[in-house]
Amino acid sequence: MSISDLMSLETVGPIAFISIFHVIGGVALGITLRGWANNPTRENLFRRAFFLVWGGMFGCMPLVFGVENGTLAVQVVVLLIAIAVSFFWLDRLREMFSDQNVVLVGFGGIFLIAGLVAGGALLREREWLFAALFGGIFSLVGGGIFFAGLRNLLRGTPGEE
Repeated sequence: MSISDLMSLETVGPIAFISIFHVIGGVALGITLRGWANNPTRENLFRRAFFLVWGGMFGCMPLVFGVENGTLAVQVVVLLIAIAVSFFWLDRLREMFSDQNVVLVGFGGIFLIAGLVAGGALLREREWLFAALFGGIFSLVGGGIFFAGLRNLLRGTPGEE
């Protein structure tokens, strides 16, 4: 699969959707492995084993789709990055996301992007009403939340910590 094939909307959409599962599973694996590395005793063994299995299944099972459509390498990289970031920089991530404004930027950004992608896809299908309703509402609400959090961050307005 070439780079231009990877950048097509038909490929980026499924990769982005499946990457959500890789990130969630990878974070569960990274946090569990970090806990085990910091405290290798047998305490909480059941909980650790559960999250290793759950994170492994949640993060690795979608790799089957990568085998089918030729995006396995991209998906493996996303999974490994999620594991590494949560393993090595967990304390920094907790500190960063303790500010409510950062959470607003992330949450609003997700809704903004979802609205733009869905609205664009519906416009290509000539579904004007659904594009305006679904894409417009998600984009406006997500954009409002995103820009409110960004404005507070740039002004230095502290969020609840």
